[in-house]
This record gives sequence, C-alpha cells and structure tokens, in this order.
Amino acid sequence: IADIAENAAVGDAVITMRASDADIGLNAVIYYRIVDIAPSSVVAPFVINNGSGVITVASSLDRETHASYDITVQAFNADQTTGFAEAVVTVSVADVNDNAPVFAVLMERESVAENSAAGVQVASYRVTDRDSGLNQTLFVALSNDTSDAFTLAYNASTQQADVYTTRPLDREVIAMYNITVVAEDRLGLPGFLASRLVLSVLVDDVNDNAPVFDAATDPVVVHVVEHTPLS
Repeated sequence: IADIAENAAVGDAVITMRASDADIGLNAVIYYRIVDIAPSSVVAPFVINNGSGVITVASSLDRETHASYDITVQAFNADQTTGFAEAVVTVSVADVNDNAPVFAVLMERESVAENSAAGVQVASYRVTDRDSGLNQTLFVALSNDTSDAFTLAYNASTQQADVYTTRPLDREVIAMYNITVVAEDRLGLPGFLASRLVLSVLVDDVNDNAPVFDAATDPVVVHVVEHTPLS
C-alpha cells in the first residue's frame, strides 16, 4: 500500500517495486511493467520505470474522482522464457483542501411582516464540501448582521443551515436587510476555503403608526375673514 497526495506533480515517486531472481548475470536482470490499473482512466495516472521499478505519477490526480487505485505490476526477465511474477499495489490518494464549500438553496423567504414575532425562518441551505476529514468540516455563520436581528443554526449531521429572526422587525427603522452567510471548511483553521452568499429580506409594512401633525404646525392658528363663503 502506498499513499500520494492528490496535488502531487507529474513525475513524483509513489513507490518502488522490488522483485528478486535466483539466477546470476543477465539471467538475474529483472524488468517491470504495469499491466493493469483499476479503475481505468483515459490517461494513465501512473507509469513505472521498467528498470528501477519506480512507479511515478503520470497525470493529474483527483481524490474526489478516484480515492484509490489498484496497480498490477509484472516482473520478468529479458527473454521472458521463465514466466513472470505479478503483484498488486494499492495507491491511496490523500485528500488536499482543494474544494470550497457549496450552498444549495432549500428555502429563501423574500419578506417578513414587521409585526412578526421572533423565530420566523427566513432561509434554509444545504452546505456541502467535496473534500474529506477536517477539510470538509464546516463552520457556518452570519458575517455582517450588525443589527442582531437574525441568527443561524447549523446542523453538521444534516449539513443544513437555517436562518431565523431573533426579534420583531420595524420597517420604519430598517426596510430591508442584506445578510451575508459564510461557510468555511477546516472549521476556519489555517488553509481554509470559504464561500459566501447574500440573503436579502424585505420588511413588509404593517399599519402600526397613527397619523401625526408636524410639530412645526402645533399649535395651528388659522385666521378666517367673516362672511367668507362656504367651501
């Protein structure tokens, strides 16, 4: 079994295959060849040096496409009259943090009535990451809600993030909120990748304000000339 990072460069060594031969001289010289790689690819991901037995990377790897390969190697003599030996080596492709989190919209509410109680759900998202381990462990939060009017609940097991109001809203104070939802992999630790989206929420008006006179006209004094016609 061998391990290689998915961002390994072409030419990087993976493992050296070793076989032995009890003969002497030229009869003991061993050559190597790859006879099968599973799963198969249009472009071979690995090659072997037929003299040294060193297997190297031959093309770009992607753990999210193939997490491991089984490479069948044959060892043989130059005249190939005595048959060959065959071995299978499994190469595990180690994850590199090369995929940012992805949002899928499950629900977005365009507006909330200003007299609504706290706890109104305004959005729901599925947040995923194609990497593995720590590289797919997410930190999801609101990044710019200075009004403290919204909160986000993230469930890692279901990969679901839900946004709720924290208090009644007042359209006469703020008529629309633009909320940024951010997802960081690696729990936001060094080397993380992040994705963001902006949720816009309109506050629907409710008739909660009585008419008032402008203070500049209070008290109101009107002079009427006597015998003024009706209307």
